[in-house]
Amino acid sequence: MIAAPDIQLVRREVTTVASRSPRCMVVYPLGKKSRQRIGVADKNGIMSVFSLRKAMERVAVFETPPQNRPVSCATIYEDQLFFVHGSTLEAYSRKGRRFFSFDTNVTDVIHTLFVSTPFIICCGNFMATGFREASELGFYMAPDRINAMAVFAVSSVANLEERNFDDYRCILGCNDRTVRMLRSHKSIDDIRCEAPVTSLGVSDGTRRVYYGTSAGSLGCLDIGNGDSFLSRVFSFAPDDHQAAVTALAVYDINMDEREELLVGRQDGSVQIFYVYAEEGADSGHPVCMWSGNTDESVLSMAAGFITDSRRPGVLVHSFSGRITTFTLKEEEHAAPKEMEAVDVVLECTDAQINEARAEIEGLKRSIEARTRELAAYSGVKKGDTPLLAVSSTFKTKVTLSQQKDSPALRLIVEVDTPLDCVVLQSELHLHFLEESAEVIVQEEIPRNNPLTKTIAILHPLETRNYSCSVAFWVEDGQWGLLKVTALAAPAPRTAQVKMVQLRPLPLYARVGRVDKAVTEGNASPVLSTMEVRGNFSARDMHSWIFRLLPGTPEMYQEKMSTLSYEDTFFQNPLEVKYGDGSALFTTELLQVLMVTERFIRYCASERSLEVSFSVGIHSEAVRSNLSRIVPRIAACNKGLTSFRLLEALQELQGGQQTDMVCFPKEYQRILSQADETKKEHAQAMVTRGYLQKAFVSLCSSVVDIVPKKPKMSLVTKEALAALTDCSDASEMMSRLDSLLLCDERGEGLKSTVDEGGGR
Repeated sequence: MIAAPDIQLVRREVTTVASRSPRCMVVYPLGKKSRQRIGVADKNGIMSVFSLRKAMERVAVFETPPQNRPVSCATIYEDQLFFVHGSTLEAYSRKGRRFFSFDTNVTDVIHTLFVSTPFIICCGNFMATGFREASELGFYMAPDRINAMAVFAVSSVANLEERNFDDYRCILGCNDRTVRMLRSHKSIDDIRCEAPVTSLGVSDGTRRVYYGTSAGSLGCLDIGNGDSFLSRVFSFAPDDHQAAVTALAVYDINMDEREELLVGRQDGSVQIFYVYAEEGADSGHPVCMWSGNTDESVLSMAAGFITDSRRPGVLVHSFSGRITTFTLKEEEHAAPKEMEAVDVVLECTDAQINEARAEIEGLKRSIEARTRELAAYSGVKKGDTPLLAVSSTFKTKVTLSQQKDSPALRLIVEVDTPLDCVVLQSELHLHFLEESAEVIVQEEIPRNNPLTKTIAILHPLETRNYSCSVAFWVEDGQWGLLKVTALAAPAPRTAQVKMVQLRPLPLYARVGRVDKAVTEGNASPVLSTMEVRGNFSARDMHSWIFRLLPGTPEMYQEKMSTLSYEDTFFQNPLEVKYGDGSALFTTELLQVLMVTERFIRYCASERSLEVSFSVGIHSEAVRSNLSRIVPRIAACNKGLTSFRLLEALQELQGGQQTDMVCFPKEYQRILSQADETKKEHAQAMVTRGYLQKAFVSLCSSVVDIVPKKPKMSLVTKEALAALTDCSDASEMMSRLDSLLLCDERGEGLKSTVDEGGGR
C-alpha cells in the first residue's frame, strides 16, 4: 500500500457568474501583483476580469462589452485574453483594451481555443481549424465527436521565438475512445482508450498528455522522441465506480517541485493525484492524495496563487455558475496580529452579509409590487392572488451514460438553479436499481398503454440541490423516448422538458480501431454475419445506425464506411460496413443480429423501402453465446444464495460473535469472506434481472435465426425460465443441450446452422 503525501485544502466560495459552459474560466499568469487574476465568461458575451483579496472580495479589473452570443470558450496567451462568442474571436490586453477581432466563419460550435501568436487553433464538435492571425491555414474533420483538445509545441523549438505551424501538435480526445495527434491538420498517430475521452491536460514539464474518460478512468500518454507518436504510460480505472471526468489540470499544488494531476468530475468531485513511479521506471500509476466536492458538475479547473500570495489553490467553475477555491491550508499556529486581522475581516464580512440581506428583502418587496402591477395591467387575476405567465430561464443538462461492466444506464439531470424534483415518463419499462435512493415514486403503466410504460418522480439528495441522478436498465431490442421534466424550486415555479432517445442496443459504445475491436482477445472470436440489401443509400443506412447504436457520429462522412462498437457489459465487438444498397453486420451475439434486423425493417418501412436479409451463422455460435451468459447467471444466483446464508449465519452468531469453529468449513469460509460476499450480492442485484431477460432473448433468437429450428413450446419456455434460478453453470449448460436438441459435441446445432439462409 502506497501512502499518499499529506495535503489539506480549505474550501471557500468565491462568487457566482452567469456562465454554464466549460472552458470559460481562465487564470492569468503571475505578474507584478502578488495574486493572479481570474477571467470568467458570462452568458451575455461579457468577460469579467478581476482579482481576489484575502476576504474573497472581488477587485474588478475590466469587463468587455456585452455581445449577442454567449462566450463558448476562452484562453490566455502570456497576459492577453482571447475568447470566442458565436464564430467571432476577440482579444484583449492586460489593461482591457481590445486589440484584435475577426470572424472565424466556423459553423461548428467552438468549445476549445489555443493561441500562440500568430497561430490560433479553434476546435468544435467535429472540426479543428488552424489560423495564422485571421487567415485560415486548413482544418481537420474528425470521424467522431471531439470532446477535448490540447496543443503543445515540439521540444526542438522550445527556446525559439520564430515558429512554424508544423511545430505544433494538436491532441484530440474523441467520442470513439481514441486520442488523435495532428500535425498540420493531418492525423499522424492515434491510440485507443478504455472509454470515450472527455477531457485532456498537457504537462509542459514532463511532456505528457493526461486524459479522462466518461467511465471515470484516467490515463497518461508519453510524447515520443520526434514528437510524432504517443505511447501509453498508464491507464487507471478506479476499483469503485467514479463519475465521468469533466476537467483536468496539471499543477504543483503542494510546492514540492513535482506536478500533480487535478481532476474534476461530473458528480462534483475534485481530486488531486500524484503519479507514483519506482526509481528508474518509465511507467507509473496515479495515487489520490486529496479529494473534495463542489456538489455540482465541474466545468473548468485552474490553479495558481489566486487568493493568497504564498499558498496556491485550485479554482473550480461548476455547473450553476459558482466559482469555488480550494486553497492549501496554512499552518495552525498564527501570530496574534494575524488573528486580529482575521477578526477584523470576519466583522467586515458579517456587516456585508447583513447589508446584502437587507438589500434582498427590499428587492423582494419591489418584485411583489411590480408583479401586482403587471397582473392588474394584463387583467390576469384569481381572487386576491395575482397570476402572471412566466417562462423558465434556467439551463438544464440531461446526460444518459453507460456504466463499465454493468447493464445499467445512469441518467443525470443538472440545472443551474435549486431543483425541486424530476419527473420521468418513459415509453419503455425502466428497471430501477435498488441503490437509486432518489426514486421516491414509481408506477408501471399497463401494457396496453402504447405511449407510457413507466412514470417515476426523482427527488435530489440533500447534499446535491442542483442535480439528480438515477440508474436503471432496459431490455435490449426495445426503443422509445424518455421524457424528463425538471421542476425548479425557486418561485415563480417553472419547469423544463427534455427528451432522451432510448436506443435498441443501449449498451454498445463506439470504438476507434476496427481491427482491434473485432480481433482483440485471447481466443479467436466466433463471429456471425448479417447482410442487408435494398434500395437505400449509404446516408439512409447511417441514419438508421445512428438511431440503433449509441455513439454513432451524427454527421455522415463518405470516407467513413466502417464503424466499430463494443458492448460495455459483455465486451462483445460489433462491426458495421455499409454503403449504397448494402450493409454488413458482424458480431458474436445472435440476439444483436435479431434486434438489428427488426429495427432496420422498421426504419425501412417508414421510408417505404424494400430490404432483404441474409444471415450467416458460425457453427459454434449458439454454444459460444450460451457460454457467455450462463456462467454470469449462475454466479448471480450463487451470490444471492451465499448472501442469504451469510445473514442467517451472522444471526446465529449473535452479538457475542460466536467462534466459527462450530460451523462446517463451507460456512466458515462464507463468514470469513463476508465483505466479498456482500460485494457479490450487490453486483448480483444489479445484473440478475438483465441477465435473465438477455437469456430468454438469446434462446428466442436461436429459434428465430437458426434455420429449421422448431419453435419453442410452452413447456420449453417454462423450463428455460426455471433454469435462470440455477447456481451451477455446468448443470445449466447440460440441461440447455437437451432443451435445444443438441448433443454433447453440439452436432445437433451444426447440422442446422451450417445450412444458412436468406430471409
